[in-house]
Amino acid sequence: MPRIERAAQFAPFDALKGLHEALRAKEAELEKTDKKEVTEDRAKEISAILCEIKKGDETETVFYRKDKYFKAAGKTAVDFSKGIISVTDSHGKKEDIPVEDIYDIKIVKKI
Repeated sequence: MPRIERAAQFAPFDALKGLHEALRAKEAELEKTDKKEVTEDRAKEISAILCEIKKGDETETVFYRKDKYFKAAGKTAVDFSKGIISVTDSHGKKEDIPVEDIYDIKIVKKI
């Protein structure tokens, strides 16, 4: 038997075609979360932390976007005029986060 024909017998076979896509869709649906309310006291704490941040300080921020909570960590800049913070991770990926979507933030390292 030629080598090419022998290799064909080990080709991937999906006996349950579409199952993997259906499972991924169901997982994504189950991961969806409602946005939690931030108490007035917690909002004041977040606001105080945002006022304390200097450009380049490193933070860890938990925020809500597209039915899920995410975490961004890295160098942070606050732009009150636009109502966003920008977090740039160690790989250079920048995440612009609206202040109203912040659920938790802490300063990890000050400059």
